[in-house]
Amino acid sequence: MSALKITLKKSLIGYEKSQALCAKALGLGKVGSSVVQPDNASIRGSIKKLVHVLDVETIEGDAPGPRPRARRNASTLVTE
Repeated sequence: MSALKITLKKSLIGYEKSQALCAKALGLGKVGSSVVQPDNASIRGSIKKLVHVLDVETIEGDAPGPRPRARRNASTLVTE
């Protein structure tokens, strides 16, 4: 299965709030930020909504899985 490299190439200031929320849902924050997402219908729908501010490249191979969550060591917790 292929993956998509999505880059935010233009600021979302002045666009509808729903478009900014859609970019945040894709994992994009600042102009120039990039993410790799799996190529599926939901991601393609989000890209279609933001096609005027995104740069999309197709990458061969799988999209990376979710990052492991950071663990907190119990000894570093401060209880007062």
